[in-house]
Formats: sequence, structure tokens, C-alpha cells
Amino acid sequence: LKIGYLRALKILGKKSLIATSAFGFPYSISLGDTFSENPFYNDHVNVGEILSVAGWVATKESPVIYDIGGHCGFIATQLAQILRSSNPVIYSFEPVAPTFTDLMYSINELALGEFIRPVPVALGSRAGFVRLSYSKLNSMLAQVIPENQTSNRRGGEEIYLAPVLTIE
Repeated sequence: LKIGYLRALKILGKKSLIATSAFGFPYSISLGDTFSENPFYNDHVNVGEILSVAGWVATKESPVIYDIGGHCGFIATQLAQILRSSNPVIYSFEPVAPTFTDLMYSINELALGEFIRPVPVALGSRAGFVRLSYSKLNSMLAQVIPENQTSNRRGGEEIYLAPVLTIE
């Protein structure tokens, strides 16, 4: 029923939806992206990961967190809200342009720009550029296409060139 509800909203032209997570905090859903929709119909997705990170930095003032592969911002926005009183700084790295747009939308819609710094790059062992394949229907399948190879299409039909930085 929940999947059907999201499909109906998409058919009616809605592009996003604000829902409430298992933690009781709002998050943004990018309609049509299976990965972004997952917390809506699987309300305990990523709970372990979020609680682990929150517990790990709970005693720190202004903890710095790196969210690598930030997607639409579900983990980063939940952490920002859970840790709000600790004044976290969350760097959320998302190299795929459409998904980065969804990440920015989530941060702005939830007014979390004070805590989350979106970074539109991939991270790697050396700076440069990387080709990525991407699926509009499931952003989780995005993957690097190795040099001198063609996409295996598992990641999707869309191909993006993204800048790469090292964590240093």
C-alpha cells in the first residue's frame, strides 16, 4: 500500500514528499527513486548505522562526520537532527548530479544547512575525474566505471563525469 501511495503521488506530478522516520524526525523522499523511497516503506532501514554513528560521537562537541555517498540525504539529515544539540558538522559527499540536487533539496527543505555541508564530488585515492553510471530509478546502484572499460549497465544507463578529491 505504501509503495502504491508513492506511485500515485508520482503519477499525479508530485516530485517529493516529507515523511517522518522511525526516530520521529522529518526526511525528504525523492519520488521515483527506489533508494530514496525505501525509508518510507521500510521504516527501520539504516537505523543501526545511524544509531552507531550517533552513539560514537554523542559525547563530542561539534563532531565532524563524513557521509560518503550521501544520496538524497536520509542518513545525514537524521544524524543532524539527532545530534542537533551537539552542533555537528556533516560533510555529505555525493558525486552524481541529479542525486546531489535531491540532497540539496533535502537539506534546504528541512532547514539543516547549518549542520550539513553538501560536497558534489567523489572521493578516491587520487584527485581527478571519474565516470559514473547512474539509474534514475535507483540511485543506490550508481557505480564507478573503471578507466578503459565500458559500463556494465548494472548502475544504470546514465553516464556522468564527476570530480574526484582525496579525503586529505
